[in-house]
Amino acid sequence: MLHVIPIVGIGGQGKTTLAQLIYNDPQVEKYFELRLWVCVSEVFDIKLITEKILKSATNAETPNVEMEQLQGQLRREVADKTYLLVLDDVWNENREEWLKLRALLKIGRKGSKILVTTRSREVAKIMATVSVCELQGLSEEKSWNLFQKMAFEPGQTQQKLHLMEVGKEIVKKCANVPLAIRTVGSLLYGKDDSKWLSFKNRSLANLSDSENGVIDILKLSYQHLQSPLKNCFAYCSLFPKDYEFDKEILINLWMAEGFIVPKNHEGQSLEELAECYFLILMQRCFFQDIKRDEWGNISSCKMHDLMHDLAQQVAGINCKVIAKFEESSSNKGIHHLSFAYRLTSVWKTPSWMLNLKRLRTFLLPEQMRDGSPFSKMICQEILSTFGCLRVLDLHNLGVRNLPSSIGASLDVSGSNHDEALLEGLKPYSNLKQLEIHFYRGQKLPSWAMMGNLCINLPNLVKIDLLRCNWCQQVPSFGQLPSLKSLSLIYLKSVEYMEMDCSVYDLPSLKEPPSTEIPFFPSLQELTLEGMHNLKGWWKEAIVNNDTQDAANIPMKQQRLLSMSFPNVSKLFIQGCLKLISLPLCPNVEELELVHAFETMSVSKMAAASSSNSSSKLKSLTISNVEDLKCLSRECLHQLSSLDVRSGELVNTEEIGKEVFKSISSSLRSLTFSHCDRLRFFGQGLEHLTAIKSLELTIVNSLIYRQMNSCHGKT
Repeated sequence: MLHVIPIVGIGGQGKTTLAQLIYNDPQVEKYFELRLWVCVSEVFDIKLITEKILKSATNAETPNVEMEQLQGQLRREVADKTYLLVLDDVWNENREEWLKLRALLKIGRKGSKILVTTRSREVAKIMATVSVCELQGLSEEKSWNLFQKMAFEPGQTQQKLHLMEVGKEIVKKCANVPLAIRTVGSLLYGKDDSKWLSFKNRSLANLSDSENGVIDILKLSYQHLQSPLKNCFAYCSLFPKDYEFDKEILINLWMAEGFIVPKNHEGQSLEELAECYFLILMQRCFFQDIKRDEWGNISSCKMHDLMHDLAQQVAGINCKVIAKFEESSSNKGIHHLSFAYRLTSVWKTPSWMLNLKRLRTFLLPEQMRDGSPFSKMICQEILSTFGCLRVLDLHNLGVRNLPSSIGASLDVSGSNHDEALLEGLKPYSNLKQLEIHFYRGQKLPSWAMMGNLCINLPNLVKIDLLRCNWCQQVPSFGQLPSLKSLSLIYLKSVEYMEMDCSVYDLPSLKEPPSTEIPFFPSLQELTLEGMHNLKGWWKEAIVNNDTQDAANIPMKQQRLLSMSFPNVSKLFIQGCLKLISLPLCPNVEELELVHAFETMSVSKMAAASSSNSSSKLKSLTISNVEDLKCLSRECLHQLSSLDVRSGELVNTEEIGKEVFKSISSSLRSLTFSHCDRLRFFGQGLEHLTAIKSLELTIVNSLIYRQMNSCHGKT
């Protein structure tokens, strides 16, 4: 006879916890050859339960096969073994369905047992073969002890004796249910006396001591969460009961959905803030069964089934879980959709689903590999139909390549979304630092363009624009009075920095004015990197090849060509292969010019310094060694650091003895990096008597002559 032992009790009373204690008991583990655990929940599907039993037995996914094949596999894995099977959270009150499942399970050896947890006495009645174990809840003493551990800081009980009576009244309302006690206790932890009294007199006043009262208590804890945390909790209703949440995946889903709200006054990243959200929900007992990795970091968790019931209640009509293939919904306002069954290769998008134009989430938490790939046409249909998707779950569907339309549906809708979003995020006028990363719009907001940046954000000190690949035009930065650092990296669509030079009041006179025009009066550091289409600062300043003679260049163009960054001391230009001209930097101290257009030479960028005996250029990074020959002796005399980065053949002999002599007394550091082919000749190196560091980072080197000529000083 197969013994079935039911554990009955209201939600949160500890049925699953008791079953876990039995399941993990060393004596139980020793007695049973096979221990199996299955969360059944509301849907009593015999095929699904069989699949879960097999997964528990083999620790592997089961193929999507017919019931007869599953029965055969079940016999192979379980037959002639003494097994313990826990059926957790059973709701089925149909005796016929239970008898069908029991018949499948009569394959173990004598002594096999089934342990059932349920909230229903009727379920226990139809399944039991022995006396029912009905939980009565904790004693008053144990309830109070548990509450003290959750609600009071260590040693605080004796310090706040006046709260003990308040606490005991609160515990009574928790109906001696451990989950309710833990949840309320964690909510009140660290709160002042007024919050305790308010919770007792208002929040708990009309609650009953029944199971409904318990879930109402849990709802009170939910109501005390901030709005972003409420969204994160309700989102968990899209996953099945007893689901093991991978913490990293869960917080990434929250971020993708936009639930994580940054705090302006704190420098936390979204990932850090999402981690805080998770910890708050865990501390408030919304999560349990925490697992940690070998370093002690939280890796996964589960949610109590009563908490899951609450999540379903508060999620509302915007969240929908589709339990069966034939199920449908007439609600066109669904934002988050989850499938509680496995999709196969023959699955097609239901007609009702095509009406969900606001769908943001497509989740498949139950999906397993069934060996047959998902139709690429279905992927195409999902992407083309649901343009608002933020989460698309395609795991275990055999999808190897996403349709190319995924980019088009986002890097257009993404453009419009980003433009609208940034337009509404006009910062306050005292802002000091502005960073815009991964912006997908083609134009920046109106509050930043057409000279408005100087009006709206006059106090900016630092600006970073990173990977705004589709942005075709940037603001006019030149008249910002306090701007000290400007970094523009991978703005691949920008051709000219400023389209309109009229803001500088350029005259149309025959002779250029003697007064200085305000142009980046405070800028100290400028970075231009990966600006693949950048040609110059102003379009009007570009000189055609057939008009190189200064006499043939219009006066306005001459004036633009003569403009300079008066205070820039650090200039970094890398990967700007179309850049023809740039305002001069007479006071540059640190210059990087790597993989730039051939007309952008070091001599041009440091022209003012070259003609000035008091040159300030101290650090130079280049990819073209010919640039060194073009620098004046006065300019070379000041160099203390030289870095040559080139994928071409670098022959140090080409640098020339005169160059080495000019930098002999000042150069402290010499680096050849990313030089795939390097011919190292000693001529000239013996003059580098002040050098302290020589660094070679090369791939295929052709080094000739020993380094003894450097007299062992490298």
